[in-house]
Amino acid sequence: VVDDDSPLSVAAARSHALRSADVILLLGARLNWILHFGLPPRFLKGVKVIQVDISAEELGNNVPASVALCGDVKAVAGQIADAL
Repeated sequence: VVDDDSPLSVAAARSHALRSADVILLLGARLNWILHFGLPPRFLKGVKVIQVDISAEELGNNVPASVALCGDVKAVAGQIADAL
């Protein structure tokens, strides 16, 4: 999670960032109408989604996840960070 004041924040350019990203790390969020269901033209066609959610039923909804991880976001994000 990036603070809105961070120079790494893309809040002001979210649409451009989502259309340009080839990989999206989705942490506990749903690809619903707010995120345009993860579909083009709002997202790059063929975008790879790494999805982390505590609810297995949410994994791969609307857009298949390239990597689907079921678990607590804090724990899984920590494990990803440790692996890097």
